[in-house]
Amino acid sequence: MSEGSSKDGQAGSLLAFLPDAITRVVESYTSFSHQSMPLDAKEFAAHHSACKAALMHLDALFKIIKTTPFLDDDHNDQMADISALIEQAKKDLAP
Repeated sequence: MSEGSSKDGQAGSLLAFLPDAITRVVESYTSFSHQSMPLDAKEFAAHHSACKAALMHLDALFKIIKTTPFLDDDHNDQMADISALIEQAKKDLAP
């Protein structure tokens, strides 16, 4: 397999993975963060730590998109779909 086709395969795999991963993180965060707030300090801290972990996961996925050099013009349609998904995620997570 040539280097170009290897990069295409990597890009295709990544582009297939990212939309579902972003959706799962947003849905998980939304569901979990809307649970009733624990009154106990320990549970409250754990709840907030879990919410922060989900947001850090989402941030990591966004960084992958921004820093992956082989996501080029050949993948514009898929990147446009992911960009739209990111914008929707931002709206969903806005206070």
